[in-house]
Amino acid sequence: MKKHQIFNSVKTFLRKGRYVIVAVFLLVSFLLFRNAANNLISHDLPKKCDLIFILLGPVPDRAMLTADLYHEGWSSKIVMANEFQAGLNAELAKKLQIDKTSDVFHKALLALGVPDSAIEMLPEVAVSTKDEAIILRNYLEMHPEINSVLIATSSFHGKRATKLFRKSLHLLERDIEIVVPQNKHTVFNRDAWWSERYSATMVAFEYIKLFNYYVSDQFDLK
Repeated sequence: MKKHQIFNSVKTFLRKGRYVIVAVFLLVSFLLFRNAANNLISHDLPKKCDLIFILLGPVPDRAMLTADLYHEGWSSKIVMANEFQAGLNAELAKKLQIDKTSDVFHKALLALGVPDSAIEMLPEVAVSTKDEAIILRNYLEMHPEINSVLIATSSFHGKRATKLFRKSLHLLERDIEIVVPQNKHTVFNRDAWWSERYSATMVAFEYIKLFNYYVSDQFDLK
C-alpha cells in the first residue's frame, strides 16, 4: 500500500473515530441528564431505628412519611429541630401570630394520628440541613442509648441529606446508623423531571446545594 493510501486510511479512521466519540459523549450526556433526578434519591429501605428525625421544609410529604414510619412501627420516637420561616424571628412570629415551621409540622403529625408524647421538638433553631445535622449530633452526644436514626425528608433531598448527616455523625465517638428511606408522598417527577416546573426547579436547586456541600458545608460540620 502506498504512503498516500495509508495516510488516507488513517484520516478516514480518525474521522470516523471522532463521530464515535461524539456519539458516545451525547449518549452519556443524555443518560446523565435523564437520570439527574433519580441520582438525587436515597434508595434506603425503612428499618427499625431508635428514632425518626424529621427535616423541616415541605410539610405535607415529610409529615406523611414520618407518620407512616411511626405507625408502621419502625420507630416510636420523633425528633425535630426548631425553625422559623425565612425573615422571621421569635419576637416577630409572636407579634404577627405566625406559626413556626416546626409548629406546623407538629400540628400535621397530630392530625395524622401521631401522639404528642412521641414528638420532641428541640430548642435549637435550624436554618439549613447542615444546621439540623449539627443539632442532631449534639442531641446524640447527650443520648448514648441512641445508635440508629431514620431521616424523614423529601425524595429529591435524600442524597444530600445522607451525605450531610453521615459526615456530621461520623464525628461522634460511636457509630450511628443513618437510614434515609424514599418518600412516596413527594410530588416529584423523577422520570421526566425537566417537563414540570416544580420538579425541574427542585433538581436544579439540589445540584446547586450539592455543589455547596462539596465546596463548603462538609467542612463546616466539624
